[in-house]
Amino acid sequence: MMKAAVVGAHGLEVSSVPRPLMDAEQILVQVHSSALNRADLAMAMAAGHRHGQAGGAGAVAGLEWAGEVVNAAPAAQAYMAANQHFGKILLAVR
Repeated sequence: MMKAAVVGAHGLEVSSVPRPLMDAEQILVQVHSSALNRADLAMAMAAGHRHGQAGGAGAVAGLEWAGEVVNAAPAAQAYMAANQHFGKILLAVR
């Protein structure tokens, strides 16, 4: 389990959510900091609002992040474990 800002009935709530699973082309990052951008805030203002594939009740907010890679799938070895990275989540967390 991990802590995350999640879209709830009354806006954003900090909740425990399952750790995401990686596929063959992804990395797992331990996030050290995250930011809420306009898309996150739009999703939080109305639990039914979507931004692309992300959104709706239960959606994890914080599309922009910085952290450390803790695991890399075989096709993502260029992002070797322990490297520090930043980025933007492009797909909804499963």
